[in-house]
Amino acid sequence: MQNLKRRGLPAAPLAPTLHSEKERQAAPLKHPHPAGPRHASAPRAGPQAHRRNGRDRNSYGFREGRSCADAIGQCFCALAKSYAPVWVLEGDIKSCFDRISHPWLLANIPMDASSLRRWLEAGYWEKGRLFPTREGTPQGGIISPLLANLTLDGMEKAIRRRIKTRRDQVNFIRYADDFIVTARTKATLEQMVKPAVVDFLAQRGLELSEQKTTITHIEAGFNFLGQNVRKYRNKLVIKPAKEGLKALVQKSRECIKGMLGQKAETLIKTLNPILRDGPIIIATSARRKPFGPRNVSSATNCCVGRGEPIPANPTAG
Repeated sequence: MQNLKRRGLPAAPLAPTLHSEKERQAAPLKHPHPAGPRHASAPRAGPQAHRRNGRDRNSYGFREGRSCADAIGQCFCALAKSYAPVWVLEGDIKSCFDRISHPWLLANIPMDASSLRRWLEAGYWEKGRLFPTREGTPQGGIISPLLANLTLDGMEKAIRRRIKTRRDQVNFIRYADDFIVTARTKATLEQMVKPAVVDFLAQRGLELSEQKTTITHIEAGFNFLGQNVRKYRNKLVIKPAKEGLKALVQKSRECIKGMLGQKAETLIKTLNPILRDGPIIIATSARRKPFGPRNVSSATNCCVGRGEPIPANPTAG
């Protein structure tokens, strides 16, 4: 980092990319302009080294060696026991990537402030017009996930300073900008945890979405990272959320219909990544039932894709 020259890190405006219909209705993802990616990756070295010391213990998003499965596994550890906390705060940060304060980033990110400022304020192209970016980090930018993690690191410590961990049974689990906090009582979440989160985010130009931030009893269940977490008669069950399952089935259906007439081998190579990236990747004890007959086709496709014989009864075992 010390050997990098400012003139070797030009900042280019970003080009927006629209993906699904749902994403078109929201803000478009803004990916780096072709001239910028090779330079945009250079500033990652300094912040990445710094994060090894300052990150939250239970942060799982965009971290080497951690994944969604680890975050869901921590949910099980925190909520499965009979004496586990029963109230859960589902946190939703309003437009996290788009609203992060530039002054806070420039004052707290351990890298050359001039280069970072140019990158943050490079703007983006949309419909032939150049728009300025006065706040936030561009979704799709190479170092945007790292900057978002650096911004949110410290939330767990801010919460724990307000409570007594063992008595209040507070557990914090975060994946990128999605997080949950558990507690023994609803009052602890309302009066101590939520105000701590609000104060922490306000310093960074962020705020909680009042409509989407909810406090839920574990017996009513909640959705987190595409999974539904709920206790039935004191037994914790984690299974793919209905919305995620429907999206996976629809995406698989569109893939199959769009490849009519193609060779089976080509279809399998295209379909397998979709199935691997869906809710089926989370190894939970109750995952088979929500998929029903669909786990037959996924098992068959994966076996054929690896050149293995298709089992006579894919659902067995």
